[in-house]
Amino acid sequence: MIRFRATTAGQARQANATLNANFIAFSRGTTGFVAINNGASTTTGTVTTSLAAGTYCDLLTGGKVGGACAGTTVTIDAGGVASLSIPAFTAVVLLTADKL
Repeated sequence: MIRFRATTAGQARQANATLNANFIAFSRGTTGFVAINNGASTTTGTVTTSLAAGTYCDLLTGGKVGGACAGTTVTIDAGGVASLSIPAFTAVVLLTADKL
């Protein structure tokens, strides 16, 4: 999370989203995105981000290592929408630097 903070410093918080009372997601400019599930079960749904279309490596499950994804991938479509399935009490953190 230190890397997320350093990378997105000075970027406005935008594209706020909630899927239920235990889920929040937001972008920091066009450089980062976070989705947090604080619920006791998996939360699945779509949220709009401010990130460019493409496939990103989740920083928390391994990020991008040597040009490959060491963890979970998340695809953002041309409209900036991400389809997410986040297990209980976990999060997804995406950075433009971790785009494949």
